[in-house]
Amino acid sequence: MKRIIILLLTFIASLSLVGCNKSTTTKSKKQSESTTTKGTVSNSSTTSSKTTTGSTIEGGYYLDNFPYKTFATDTISVSKIRSYYANFNFSTQTISTLNKFLKDTATGLNSQDYDKLKQTLLRSDAVPGNSTKIRLFYSQDIVNAKWDSAKTWNREHVYAKSVGGFGNDDIPSQDLHHIRPTYTKVNSTRSNDPFGVVANRDSHKVIADFGTTVSGYSSGGVFEPIDAVKGDVARIIFYTCAMYYQQYSINLLKMIASRDVQLFLKWNREDPVDEYEINRNNVAQGIQGNRNIFIDFPEFAEFIWG
Repeated sequence: MKRIIILLLTFIASLSLVGCNKSTTTKSKKQSESTTTKGTVSNSSTTSSKTTTGSTIEGGYYLDNFPYKTFATDTISVSKIRSYYANFNFSTQTISTLNKFLKDTATGLNSQDYDKLKQTLLRSDAVPGNSTKIRLFYSQDIVNAKWDSAKTWNREHVYAKSVGGFGNDDIPSQDLHHIRPTYTKVNSTRSNDPFGVVANRDSHKVIADFGTTVSGYSSGGVFEPIDAVKGDVARIIFYTCAMYYQQYSINLLKMIASRDVQLFLKWNREDPVDEYEINRNNVAQGIQGNRNIFIDFPEFAEFIWG
């Protein structure tokens, strides 16, 4: 009887890690050498014979000897990616070792705070080539790059802080990879709802604070982003879960209404990384030191959670 109780307690304890890590053991991947010439950039996804386990993402290309496709093509981004991951062994990483890598490289994160983000977001979310404008997250609307005491926009915790068990003074509320600017009322409508699919969504549109832009869909305690940012949402939550693994109450499945990680993996595939995400990743690295690995290599999410 005592042995049965011990086995039962061990099984229950193991379930607590499911949300952030599909497996705590080292995973292996079938990899073949890339046929892409080292040091060159190609937009073709057919220039490599390298394969990965799980679903692949359309587009992108293999950079040098990295085992996953990237969507960065400009020389600045490519240089940053090469340098940042130079000593990162993709084939032997687990969620815990990824967590350490992200934390070790976030050398400037502690110098930030939630209040400063009012100004920092003006840099990270500026429209490329036009620093007088920023792009709001859920609506993708362009507004003036200024803080007007939240009359227009506010700081959105993509991973809801009340669900994650952290406050504005805690590190996740200072992390540029996790905080995005959104319309103030849209921010309030989303509240702390998990992400998911809203049935009959055209009857449940969330309209932007100004104008008629659809900023998502909300019904029954579920928030569905517009299609153009679904991949962005997934990659932000992937990062937040990896960065704050076993901290606070952060758990990947808490932010998915269906409690099925396949939804985020699907969004990650169907809404691939765009130039804006790549540029923002560069800016965030310049400010706090680390990068969102799931923007640089979106297929890596399949390795961790697929």
